[in-house]
Amino acid sequence: MSSSEIKQLDNAQGAGPDRAPGGQKGNKSAAKSGHYALRSSLKRDGLSVLTRRQREAVAECRKQIVDDLGGDENVPELKRLQIERYLITELLLQSLDGWLLQQPTLINRRRRALYPIVVQRNELVQTSLKLAQAIGLERRRKAVDIVGALAGMAHESEGGQ
Repeated sequence: MSSSEIKQLDNAQGAGPDRAPGGQKGNKSAAKSGHYALRSSLKRDGLSVLTRRQREAVAECRKQIVDDLGGDENVPELKRLQIERYLITELLLQSLDGWLLQQPTLINRRRRALYPIVVQRNELVQTSLKLAQAIGLERRRKAVDIVGALAGMAHESEGGQ
């Protein structure tokens, strides 16, 4: 084969010298949100896929929710599962929000519509609200042992006098 025949074959396949084999440098049109990858890895492996800092933040949030529900001993297993699902949903929402805020626009100009990920984010918000309602939005106080508290106060008053 001669060099002219090779050039013709290359041009027919779209890899000729006149056409670059991809987008320009810095082209981010193929950038992904990472939502689907995070969602599937959370389903598969749970919270272990998170970084240490993310796990610490989730643990702190879990502790605050359990404390608001009256402490560890007052939270049944079903509520614990709901809390885990709520935390995972919130984690996905934060991930999506971070990605969406980096985008120059949320509207697909060609279709004149929102990107589908925005609609899915709104569905996650609704799910998060329903889980929060199922967990309970009001703060509950821990049960106080009156007899123990009175005995402690009596013991303190005896020691002070």
